[in-house]
Amino acid sequence: MQHLDYDIARGGWIGDYPDVNTFLDMWRSDTMDGNNNNNTGWRNTEYDGLIELANGQTDPKRRAEIFAEAERLLLRDMPVAPLYFYVNKNLVQPWVGNWHDNAWNYHPFNVLTITGAAAP
Repeated sequence: MQHLDYDIARGGWIGDYPDVNTFLDMWRSDTMDGNNNNNTGWRNTEYDGLIELANGQTDPKRRAEIFAEAERLLLRDMPVAPLYFYVNKNLVQPWVGNWHDNAWNYHPFNVLTITGAAAP
């Protein structure tokens, strides 16, 4: 895959930090060096510029708008074809406190609490 010597390939990604950029930054043209994740051969200078612009943006609303525009370019050119998305199912009682869903499905028990009366 690093040499772009394939007809079809499978890859996967789980966000390694809680931000949309973890899924969009990987498709920049300068990440096709064999040490990164863009093993598609896809280059789009407009996309690269939008990602750079978004990464420097401090206004969350404007940042989200720029990332959405970049995502539209990615989906238009379709260098990858998403087939499925990883999902996690957790059954959490309402009296369990400090439970927060996240992309890693990581839930350290030392921060969980029991609130109110637990069911018998």
